[in-house]
Amino acid sequence: MSRIGTSDPIWSAVAGTPGGGSPDPDALARFADLVGAAAVAALVPGAEAALDPAAVRQSRLLNRFRRLQGEKWAGVIAGAGIPVLAIKGLATARTDWPDPDARAVSDADLLVRPDDLSAALDCLMAEGFRFAEMPTRGPWGFVGDASFQPLIGPEDGANIDLHVQGDAWPFETALTAAQLLESAVEAGPEGLLAPAPAHRLLIAASHAAGDLFTADAVKSVVDGLLMLRRPEMVDFAALRALAIRGHLSRPVANYLALLGALGAELDPVRAAGFRLPDPESGELGRVVAAHRALFPAAGEPGLFGRLRREALICAEPRVLLWRNGRRISGMIRPRQGRPDGHGIV
Repeated sequence: MSRIGTSDPIWSAVAGTPGGGSPDPDALARFADLVGAAAVAALVPGAEAALDPAAVRQSRLLNRFRRLQGEKWAGVIAGAGIPVLAIKGLATARTDWPDPDARAVSDADLLVRPDDLSAALDCLMAEGFRFAEMPTRGPWGFVGDASFQPLIGPEDGANIDLHVQGDAWPFETALTAAQLLESAVEAGPEGLLAPAPAHRLLIAASHAAGDLFTADAVKSVVDGLLMLRRPEMVDFAALRALAIRGHLSRPVANYLALLGALGAELDPVRAAGFRLPDPESGELGRVVAAHRALFPAAGEPGLFGRLRREALICAEPRVLLWRNGRRISGMIRPRQGRPDGHGIV
């Protein structure tokens, strides 16, 4: 496999692959812009000497503050008798990262069953939470149906992204919220729950594809590389069956191929029957090159490039039809991203 650019030592280090060489200081700075200085210091041996110690310390403190906020409010919801699951970064920080304070968490992603949504919202709003109103990516408003506008806390700046599915449709055809909760594993103190390993990997793949494998998806890519450092913990046959059942085979295969191009060991993946695309050609090749170059500003796709990428590697045809139908209907009446019956500030 050919290697492009100067950042491969960084990705090799994240993947736990020896022999990557010494990372370039400028590449380390770009990587820190993407994932945070604390993550770079924790994942790339020798990197901390090239980073500003104050930036690393501040990054760790901010990550810890946001993570502990999320864990606190997960505990409040659970204490009200509502089953709740940490997902995405709030889960992987505890289960897959060598240091949970190294994983940047912009908001706390918490999942409840759809039937428990109203009770969870009542619980949080009684504590002073209110919906924010954030701009959406397009004029059609919210396309996804798995989560809502963020909930902002009254005093401590807590930011909660409340989910009722692991990701937008068709994810629920692979795993419902109830199934995710039924197979959850303990992930930290005081009963914090996270998805099972194969489910965490499926969520990471689905969200990375939902972010079109752009810079917005880098943390999900890093999560996957860290999970594949311990492939024995993932049931890849079960992952493949879930991807097929959930119409997620294309995005999952491209995600895994990307991880392999960045240094992950994929023999267990192939042994489970996954057929992976060539990561050096076509649209996936452009994604791999962007990751190796650590996302130069000029390399991010525009609107039509994003739509092309979605169609080619990020979604299966029936999913494209669903999403585009939501976009068309949203042009007439944009979805605001909040459940009916709850106000927005």
